[in-house]
Amino acid sequence: MQDPNPHTARLGDILLTYGVWEADQARTASSEADATATGAGLLAGYVQGMSDLCSPLYIMCQGDEVRTFWCFVGLMERTKSNFYRDQSGMKTQLVLLQKLISIMGPALYTHLERTDSLNLFFCFRWLLVRFKREFTFDETLALWEACWAAEPHRTGAVEGEWGLSASFHLFCALALLELHRDYLIRYLQHFDEILQYFNSLTGEFNANAVINKAEVLAKSFAEIVSHSRSQGGKREAPEEEGKGKEQEQRDFLHILSSDELRFLL
Repeated sequence: MQDPNPHTARLGDILLTYGVWEADQARTASSEADATATGAGLLAGYVQGMSDLCSPLYIMCQGDEVRTFWCFVGLMERTKSNFYRDQSGMKTQLVLLQKLISIMGPALYTHLERTDSLNLFFCFRWLLVRFKREFTFDETLALWEACWAAEPHRTGAVEGEWGLSASFHLFCALALLELHRDYLIRYLQHFDEILQYFNSLTGEFNANAVINKAEVLAKSFAEIVSHSRSQGGKREAPEEEGKGKEQEQRDFLHILSSDELRFLL
């Protein structure tokens, strides 16, 4: 029976074509090193969640399948590791987010640790499909554009022209947590309560508030890294709101590896 919605069929064709194209890229990888660097061969065809990333592009391209396909290829270059068979990409991002929380929000980190929530499973969907299911359609597009605009320049960059972060979506996730930090700490004492709380807010998050908070966090993080390097890795932890007491110094540069820092800056 023919699908009554032709757009669903076209979207399926785009995703199927991408799977074939990606498999061909894996076969033609010139070396094992190239395959490792590009993630070739680590995808297992279509994976649930890819359609969440493709459908907004299809709408913005006004149903043009060719334009949508190549836009999707570009987006998957940024998000392909989310769909690796071994889930290594998602594990890496969740670990990085956990470390960001420990650096930028020690009180929140302590609360998540106390409530057995440091696995951050309630953030898994946020990162997997770049908040597509958390925000309304228009706000999802605004958030995606902010993440792309925050990326460092890839070519021709000079000092002073770098973006906010290569992984601004992680700062958006941190911003979401920080915006709800006081409520989490005061009222939610178990992992299932935190999971249920964030699920209940789906579609009600404010993209502008998240973007603005993420921008502040990304800039603060960059300043902390710069200061820590100048101090040989020592820095003062950021003060929590409502607390005037200085935090103890931390050996900050040992929390994140050089590769992790490059991923975040």
